[in-house]
Amino acid sequence: MNSALHSFRSFLSEGPVALFIDIDGTLITHEQRIPTSALHACRSAQEKGHHLFLSSGRSLPEIYPRLWDLGFSGFIGGGGAYVRVADQVLQDERLSSQQITALDSLLSNLNAVYLWQGVDAMHPSPGFIDFFTHAMDKPEAAGWREYNEVITPFIRQGTPDTITKCTAYIPACDNLLDILTHHLPDGIRYIPGSIAAGNTTVAEFMPSHISKGASMGLVCDYLGIARQHSVAIGDSHNDIEALQVAGCGVAMGQAPTQVREAADYVTAPVTEDGLAQALTLLGLAE
Repeated sequence: MNSALHSFRSFLSEGPVALFIDIDGTLITHEQRIPTSALHACRSAQEKGHHLFLSSGRSLPEIYPRLWDLGFSGFIGGGGAYVRVADQVLQDERLSSQQITALDSLLSNLNAVYLWQGVDAMHPSPGFIDFFTHAMDKPEAAGWREYNEVITPFIRQGTPDTITKCTAYIPACDNLLDILTHHLPDGIRYIPGSIAAGNTTVAEFMPSHISKGASMGLVCDYLGIARQHSVAIGDSHNDIEALQVAGCGVAMGQAPTQVREAADYVTAPVTEDGLAQALTLLGLAE
């Protein structure tokens, strides 16, 4: 066991831990399945008195009801923009109408299709639903039909006036990084997205001061839990800040190099019981 894990385990006798679990690629597989081992591990951690939180780039309408059935204490959504503990909303940061208009123009000029993700509404750009449905219309992606069913009641037409974040699928081009770097509206940052589709580059856009790591701090302060008593587990670029600020940061085995380098420990991939292995090794679950 490395020194970071040994140091963290020494805190377990001091009280409950705040555990922040990413969804896609961490709690659920690409096929939208929760490994049985992950179910048991989450329940075991709760029985030990620890506080479990979903921590995702997804917004509220994108959360499957069956995930709430696992008994999570709260939710960090939109990559950190929205924070809720039980029924108490601690943060609800959004892009302004001016930022939305400017980003909408930039993405349209790049021939992208994109989804504006909000707390209570989802605004797809023209062609997004058809693109995403076609991209996920494969036997190995059958689980994504549930995603379409869950978000359908929240779909609204047109460009929103205010929204949490945006996920865009942009046709691949050699200078895309330069374009995004030099033409993004002020106050917006982008990070690589985690759900690829077709021959595109997927990117997430959100307020520049937002991150899962900062939002974890809000939750810990609200609960009165020291930040060194927190654990973050994830596999995507939007998990990097969370892995860096947590008392123990765990990257899933299939995570990109930059994500794994930000972690204290790298567990097995999601399809090989990585979440359960991490919680057991940390002493959070049986």
